[in-house]
Amino acid sequence: MNAWIQHADYTDESVNVGSLDMALSIWQAINAPSEDQLMQELESRGEEFCPWGYGITGSDKGPFSFHAYRESPEDDTFAVRFQKNYLDKTFEGLQSSEVESNIEQYFNDPDAIFG
Repeated sequence: MNAWIQHADYTDESVNVGSLDMALSIWQAINAPSEDQLMQELESRGEEFCPWGYGITGSDKGPFSFHAYRESPEDDTFAVRFQKNYLDKTFEGLQSSEVESNIEQYFNDPDAIFG
């Protein structure tokens, strides 16, 4: 599976994800305070920025994609968006541990998200 880490300045890092453990490790290794600081600096300077995040495309269970992104640094929340073909489902107001649960869902039974 292909994955990426999206930074607030629109740069990204591509990574290959071969397992659930690897996907969780990448999420857990993201330096959220540093990413938040970059996002807030860009915003305060009036520069273009995007919420930083983490995405995964592809699945052995079908054409799914997963994207977690920073919703609110102040509340320490994230949003997660799942896509399958032309369907999408977004969950908002999630804590980091809930993002991890969504990563597990993506790997184990992504169809249940749309069920």
